[in-house]
Amino acid sequence: MYIQRSALRWKGILSILCLTATLSASAQRTYTLDECLRLGAENNLTLRNSQLDAEAAKETAREAFTHYFPTVQAGGMILRADRYLMQMDLDLSALGIPANLPPLGFLDRGKTAYIMAMQPLFAGGRIVNGNRLARLGQEATRLQASQATNKVRADVEHYFWEVVSLKEQLQTLDTLAAQLDELHRTVKASVDAGVTLPNALMKVELQQQNTASNRLKTANGLRINKLLLAQQTGIEEADFDVSFDAFPTFEAPETQFVEPTSGLSQRTDSRLLDIQVQHAQINRRMTLGNYLPTVALGGAYIYHDFMGKDARAAIVMATVSVPLSGWWGGSHALRRDKLKVQHAQNAREDARQLMHVDIETKWSNLSEAYLQIDLARRSVASATENPRLNRDSYEAGTVPLTDLLDAQTQLRLARDRYTEACTAYCNARTAYRQAVGEQGARIVPELSQFLCRRI
Repeated sequence: MYIQRSALRWKGILSILCLTATLSASAQRTYTLDECLRLGAENNLTLRNSQLDAEAAKETAREAFTHYFPTVQAGGMILRADRYLMQMDLDLSALGIPANLPPLGFLDRGKTAYIMAMQPLFAGGRIVNGNRLARLGQEATRLQASQATNKVRADVEHYFWEVVSLKEQLQTLDTLAAQLDELHRTVKASVDAGVTLPNALMKVELQQQNTASNRLKTANGLRINKLLLAQQTGIEEADFDVSFDAFPTFEAPETQFVEPTSGLSQRTDSRLLDIQVQHAQINRRMTLGNYLPTVALGGAYIYHDFMGKDARAAIVMATVSVPLSGWWGGSHALRRDKLKVQHAQNAREDARQLMHVDIETKWSNLSEAYLQIDLARRSVASATENPRLNRDSYEAGTVPLTDLLDAQTQLRLARDRYTEACTAYCNARTAYRQAVGEQGARIVPELSQFLCRRI
């Protein structure tokens, strides 16, 4: 009776453990590539900072626009002194008045208030050029935000495909481990029967240990890349997976070719270089404006009671300021800014040449990655047949065990190369499309639409 109760108790515990494991597996969230890209666009902190920078640039432009309007200021003062601030001695002896009269004093207390407005009529072009600089900064911030979006997109896709690649490698290692386990049982039976020497069993065990070591390294790499993917996308689950069925039928690079000159003009980097040149040119105009006359028109209203009664006055004024001595140093400042403009133009030309090389390089990488897929696919086909033939030959006693183990290793390496070639193509395609300025283009189709059979 006690044994039956214990058995029932253990069955209940095992049932609970199985149910917990099932619920844990079902609770694991899986993400497609599109979902990862969407989460990256929504949650990535770099993109959030880019949005904040864009808002700050917008406020800077609005601030610069206010300089077109009059500056208005107001002020006031209340005065109380311990003696008269102004005193006057009076000599009235000629009128027969004694000369020892106390001095006449006034202005020991009072209050005043004023309001004044000044409208700049001409400021050497600094207000106009300041607004141009603010608008340029706004455009530069928008382009930099686009750059950040592309970088986050490329990083998300890179880590996604790294996770896919490592998962495929784990499956290959698990398949190889199962084959080695079966081979271990076969060889052990032969050793026990005295048909095979014990060193054959040791070779199988060494291969098993090597496979286990590779699996440990691959699993650790998978965990690290999942952490990096979660950081880019803001995924909060501690344990998640990516949705992947099979690699797509990759289209030939020729269908994606863009003329380098056309791609160069569409790149965000190229437009940012144009903005840098314009910024240097406008800065030179701003420097010139510092040495031009400044004209302003204004008015003020003043109230005070310093003379013992209320007094009010309205004032209209015009001001002209000419920096005469400023031209001594200003001529050197203008030459300096002219050199800065030439520097920006040279930097733009140099960067465009490098971008042209970058486009050509990424095109070559894409073409190579496409060809590597075909080579890797053929290697898998050859390596898949080789272990079967070697196993039949080993069981027939015509080949040594080392040939069979080597064939299994070659199959694992061939499958890993195929997986790496496919993920390398996906990353190369992303890099090329961004290099030719295809902003926001879908780099990889929906994984649910993958039609190619899995190898």
